[in-house]
Amino acid sequence: KYRITGAFYAVRHTPEGMLLLRKGDLKPTVYVAQGIADSIGFALQRGGRQLPIRTELTLLPFFGRLVYDGIQTADPNDPVPPMAELEARVKEAQAQGNVVDCLELPETPPEVPAGQGAVEAPPPSKKAAKLSAAAKRALAQVAGARRDTNEQTKMWVCRRFGYTKTDNPDNMAMFMAGPIPVGDEPMRSRRLEYTGEELILGLAKGVKAMRVAPAFLGVDCLPALEEVEDELGQ
Repeated sequence: KYRITGAFYAVRHTPEGMLLLRKGDLKPTVYVAQGIADSIGFALQRGGRQLPIRTELTLLPFFGRLVYDGIQTADPNDPVPPMAELEARVKEAQAQGNVVDCLELPETPPEVPAGQGAVEAPPPSKKAAKLSAAAKRALAQVAGARRDTNEQTKMWVCRRFGYTKTDNPDNMAMFMAGPIPVGDEPMRSRRLEYTGEELILGLAKGVKAMRVAPAFLGVDCLPALEEVEDELGQ
């Protein structure tokens, strides 16, 4: 139902997931997030980096959990508060019950200064558009392809490079198979939100490049998914 995009401080590993604090939150809130194929900590600490780490990422709902979409950008030049300060903010958030670890986010999201990321609700549902003959053929090819069984790569996510024209002026999105980019180049859509047609054509291109289809697919544009589901009669 929601996605959470912004700059976060990765503070500590727990059995439930990585404890994250969002930069700029006026009210301390801790996000407990997991990876889909690899943990957030594993991805962040490649190369020997140590927590706490500042990173920019998008958190998405996934089967009742909060996961990151496989794309994260660490900024080593942005100063990170001392661990003791971050741990104190985590404890304060936990004491106040401000913990986000699943689909059901707080009814009133924490206030965030402009430019620091935001909790966004999906756009209103639109009447599903009909897929072209080419997209229907591509959908059939994807449906008939062998499914990936590798635990690291069987979950694909289609994620846009940004959710505003400022952040994503070229309307680009990328399929990720766990930590691995799918194909050699990103998908470009006509508008900021890709359509079901563009999603299927991009997916088919990725399946051809990888020679395998995903077992699961996550998207960050629900109207596009509705178009595909309408075609499938779901």
